[in-house]
Amino acid sequence: MKSVRFRAMGTDVEIIVENNTLQADRTYSIISCARQRMTLLESRLSRFREDSELSLINVRSGQWVEVSADTLAVLDLANDYFERTNGLFNPFLGHVMNNLGYSVTFKDIDNETKELFRVEYPYLPPIRSPLQLDKTTSHVRLDNGFKLDLGGIAKGWIVEQTADVLLRNDVFNFVCNAGGDIVCKGTNNGAPWVVGITDPFHSHQSIFNLDVFNVSVATSGTYNRKWSYNGRDVHHIIDPFLGEPVQTDIVSCTVVHPSLVEAEVLAKVAIILGSTVGIEFLEKQTDCKWVIVKHTGEVEHSCSL
Repeated sequence: MKSVRFRAMGTDVEIIVENNTLQADRTYSIISCARQRMTLLESRLSRFREDSELSLINVRSGQWVEVSADTLAVLDLANDYFERTNGLFNPFLGHVMNNLGYSVTFKDIDNETKELFRVEYPYLPPIRSPLQLDKTTSHVRLDNGFKLDLGGIAKGWIVEQTADVLLRNDVFNFVCNAGGDIVCKGTNNGAPWVVGITDPFHSHQSIFNLDVFNVSVATSGTYNRKWSYNGRDVHHIIDPFLGEPVQTDIVSCTVVHPSLVEAEVLAKVAIILGSTVGIEFLEKQTDCKWVIVKHTGEVEHSCSL
């Protein structure tokens, strides 16, 4: 088994390849290509890089901006999920994240940036997507007053693209894990891959393990990226209709699905909805299994644990 670890997208990334017929040098070369693909996509889609295509769109709101095919593809998906979820998945909250002090990477948030939490004007959720796409010319236009934040979809999409590099190069049994957004393909020497679900109350250990193969796993929660402001917990999952951190009884939601992007979106939507409506929502989805941990510590699930 071959394993490579590195940092990307503000998290720890690990690519594990089960023993295959390819020579070791060839396998590591393919993994290196997959890593380069991930790095390239992050450079285009990061909200925290001034030279990224995403930042350029935000700076030039109200104008048409030419973008790469990669950026156009993920923005098309973001628009689609915005419409499919009736705005529950909202990638147009970058200005809200900035007001929360999340205008820099999470590791750079300090006491000074915490004090940036403010509302400068009444928040009005969009009733339609403020993002227009011209697929013929690969140009996009974001309405004035909005900023893109693809934190709810970009990481999963990038991990999927990274996994595709491995698959196209005849690597069929592997795990690509970026901070809990995981693509599992094939088997681990004939056995399922074992994916641990982090205990949100004791983050150094797993609360459950899942045996999986040929699926993706995404976990979202309010327990990880959070800080305090005037004694109030502030986190990065935003109520798209109120423009502030969502008040929910779900601490963690893990979704198992063939598509990592779908799993990532569904997990965040379920958290926003809360456990009662969120579970009803998840049960209506096709090819979807889930594990929810409530703030009381109670666990509900549709998976075999």
